[in-house]
Amino acid sequence: MDLHEKIVAKYRQKGVIIPQPPEKKMSVMAKAMTATHTSQDPEILQRARHLERFLNRLIQHPRIQSDCDLRDFLTVEAALPASSVKPDISLGVLKAFNGFKDVIDKITIPIEETDQWFEKANSSWEELDENLRKLHAEAVGLVQHRKAMALNGEMLAKSLSSLAASEDSTTLSLALTSLTDTYEQSASIWSRQAEEHNAKFAEAVEEYLGLLESIRDVVAERIHVWQQWKKAQKTLEELRSKLSTVDDLKVKELNREIHETNEAKERLQKEFDEMSKAIKVEIERFEEERHEDMKNILVDFIQNMIQSHVQIAELWDQFAPYAQKIII
Repeated sequence: MDLHEKIVAKYRQKGVIIPQPPEKKMSVMAKAMTATHTSQDPEILQRARHLERFLNRLIQHPRIQSDCDLRDFLTVEAALPASSVKPDISLGVLKAFNGFKDVIDKITIPIEETDQWFEKANSSWEELDENLRKLHAEAVGLVQHRKAMALNGEMLAKSLSSLAASEDSTTLSLALTSLTDTYEQSASIWSRQAEEHNAKFAEAVEEYLGLLESIRDVVAERIHVWQQWKKAQKTLEELRSKLSTVDDLKVKELNREIHETNEAKERLQKEFDEMSKAIKVEIERFEEERHEDMKNILVDFIQNMIQSHVQIAELWDQFAPYAQKIII
């Protein structure tokens, strides 16, 4: 997404946590561009929700909400330029390469962390990431379970309907017909429940996994700045050590290099300090939002579960009189 690339270029080096954009899938893009797709297509709806979450994060961010590129994206009616990033495989390979590059950089020049805040924070992020991945896996499993229940409920309802039609006993036939209706409506509830669990629970947890990835990205940028600072510092030491060995003709040029390198070192040190402060502010904001969001996610999930179980219990209460009237 061009917007995401522009925002990253402007704000990541300033220590801003930038949300992950929705990944582009060829199948979804093809559906969106054809006139035959329906507005209720699950993949298109899912991508729309991901895009909405991404834009909401940008709009709610105090440092990004007034950005001109974001404003243009939201207000310009003309067609926006296509992203230069290829979807699916290319994007995945690019992410993998960048991740590999970050690892190599850390191995080559490991950061000498002097700020205990970052050491503790890194440990807590890893723990949170592990717990959220487990929660997301369970949420996805729950969605699949609800979908399977809905499908099996529909199949059972069809079988019961056929059985009711061929039953000689009137009371048993009525009971089977009522049971058919019970399972049909239960299947509808389970299907709706699966959709809501996916949209409001699984995807919401997945969004926070993406935000943790964004935190790793901005921390990696901080490490990169630190590496540049230390390289400049080392270069400065090497240049100063040459002062006593070069002839008088080269002293002026060497002093100029020392001056430029020293300015670069001081600029990078200042950039590193400012980025470290900005990241701490960003993490504080992230934690406040996470606590509130997680509370809302879980409350909504529990309320949805209670409502669904109450509805299903009412269906079985309606069926009970038919079962009691069966005469064998």
